[in-house]
Amino acid sequence: MFVKEVRSEGKVYYYLVQSIRSGTKTAHRTIKRLTAEEAKDPGFIDSFLKENQWLNSNLQALIVAAGGSTRLYPLTKNMPKCLIEIGGKTIIAWNIDALLKNNIKDIIIVAGFGEEKLSEHLGNHARCIYNPFFEVTGILASTWLGLKEIQNDFIFSYSDIIYDADILKGIIKYPAKCVIGVKKQGISRDSEKVKIRGKRVTAISKDLSEFEADGEFIGIAKFTGKASKNFWNTVEELARENTFPEYDFINAIERLLLKGEKIAPYIVNKNKKWFDIDSLDRLEEAKKQFR
Repeated sequence: MFVKEVRSEGKVYYYLVQSIRSGTKTAHRTIKRLTAEEAKDPGFIDSFLKENQWLNSNLQALIVAAGGSTRLYPLTKNMPKCLIEIGGKTIIAWNIDALLKNNIKDIIIVAGFGEEKLSEHLGNHARCIYNPFFEVTGILASTWLGLKEIQNDFIFSYSDIIYDADILKGIIKYPAKCVIGVKKQGISRDSEKVKIRGKRVTAISKDLSEFEADGEFIGIAKFTGKASKNFWNTVEELARENTFPEYDFINAIERLLLKGEKIAPYIVNKNKKWFDIDSLDRLEEAKKQFR
């Protein structure tokens, strides 16, 4: 983190800039514009970081991207869904950019179908792990494999979503150890639906009707502190019960709820953009919103 001075047309401007390293590359992004007083205050950066601790995050990221997608044929006949381009970038690139903008640089992606193409596309931007059983297992198996690389608090994410980076920022900053992103508008019949009471999630299931649900899980979750360890133990428990063929990520969340884990919903502002790319129609909608 450093202060950058820019001179233009006889005026001086100051900006707080953060360096973000991904693999062998380093990028810079402007965090905020500073006043002259802030720029010259030697303690300003320290105080700013204390107030915005998400910028100093040691979070890792786990993205599951092993499955194929027949709903998007012929686009996904020979490549994974997350390599589809929207607005000049692949879906997975949008996800990685959102993570980097939130200072998350250690990114683990579990691949299966089209793993070689995805790994080549990722280069040094993420660590790619292969799930050799992707054809006969669900998302939970990929999660289990990916968790073996997780050493810290982490963000979990599906790979077929595209969203504003501010949504992830809100989830990270939300003051709870276990947080799932939830949108309340336009709950679809096939979605992973959520019931909420106060500031707690009380149920999550595809079997809930869209009329009794309070929202829809958007495919992003945060696990910190004891919640991270509890999630890991729960996934390991389900693995030993041989539930991988039919169980998904939300089944682990259901089990956590049964154990009494406090799971908080982060409600996505209706003005923030988020799409799950599960059909050709949704893909076209996303292309109109993300350019």
